[in-house]
Amino acid sequence: MLKKIVLIFLFVASNGLLAANINGHMVNYLGTNTWLIQGGSGKPPIILLSGAGEPATAWQGVLPELSKLSSVFAYDRAGVGKTESRKNLLAVITAKSVVHRLRGLLELSHVQPPYVLVSSGLGSSYARYFARNFPSEISAMVLINPDVNAAIALGEIKSYTSGQGADQVKFRELYRYNQFNARHNLMEYVKSVGKFNVTDHQASIITKRLEQLGAVRSEQQIIASPPLKSIPVIIMEGKQDSSLETSMIKQLIANNPQGKYQFTAFNSDELQKFSPEIIVAAVKQVLR
Repeated sequence: MLKKIVLIFLFVASNGLLAANINGHMVNYLGTNTWLIQGGSGKPPIILLSGAGEPATAWQGVLPELSKLSSVFAYDRAGVGKTESRKNLLAVITAKSVVHRLRGLLELSHVQPPYVLVSSGLGSSYARYFARNFPSEISAMVLINPDVNAAIALGEIKSYTSGQGADQVKFRELYRYNQFNARHNLMEYVKSVGKFNVTDHQASIITKRLEQLGAVRSEQQIIASPPLKSIPVIIMEGKQDSSLETSMIKQLIANNPQGKYQFTAFNSDELQKFSPEIIVAAVKQVLR
């Protein structure tokens, strides 16, 4: 019995989740072994959505504190972290498919809505799709450095500062060129590693690229969705790469009376690693 306790302790510690009320476990959903992390108690549940190709452990810096506020749920998407790879290694990943699977996992885990979505990078596109298509299930959102490159490429920016119109045209052309090259490179990469003999590391690389390649389709799915209802939304942006990006990010909350924009000095990864208290403070605001 003592040996078993020690093994459990080492297992939890090795995953960076050493906290009394946080645990990780595997579930089988639709034939795929999927890694979940759950902790805390209370409502509304806080659902964590990682960026492209990022495992749930990306949130380990904030998990302990968030679990003191309410119940918390995070997971590894297929092909990431401990979750099994997808069978089709060349099918792009979109917001619709991610949210469909997430809702199924939440139901299987008896995590009841409404939820507070906390997302990073491309995970924010999934959060936005979720909130717009299932409004009764979402009570608030915190979007950390949302990926808006696809939105810019699709021409969603509705107003420009001086020179931004021309900048957007150039951005769109470059983005499409990069997407074309990325798809070609991915196909060559999959051929080189072999479709049926990929390592976990190779699967995570493929998954990240498939999520990035699916960003435009995800954004198109969001555009085709109903408008976002007025709910508390905080958008945190760091490392302002361009005025185009900042303009697009601010437009995500332009018509939301409960929306707030917050600039931080960190990108998404750095924020979670080095200043998790900023994320926790934002979640506390939307929980009020």
